[in-house]
Amino acid sequence: MKTASRFWTNFPEVPTYYSLIKTHKLDKSMDLLEVDISTIKMRSIVSSCGGPSDGISWLLVKLLSPLLSYVGAHIVNTSEFIDAIKQCRVPDSAC
Repeated sequence: MKTASRFWTNFPEVPTYYSLIKTHKLDKSMDLLEVDISTIKMRSIVSSCGGPSDGISWLLVKLLSPLLSYVGAHIVNTSEFIDAIKQCRVPDSAC
């Protein structure tokens, strides 16, 4: 019963929705005071920390993380990404 109680919370937090502006997508010549709101690109985020699914999410991370080493497209961190890029060779015909 102790294991099952890890996934149960009596007072869960309500997930919170917020957005962040994709600043790298803004045109540098654009006047931010005069910009049309429909041209701004946003990244939607739902924060569920402490929410009703927080415990089961933790379990899934514990169970599935060891399997990621078998996925060819998985990169652990930026250092691993840089090492992978250094090993890539661009054919002369590509330029």
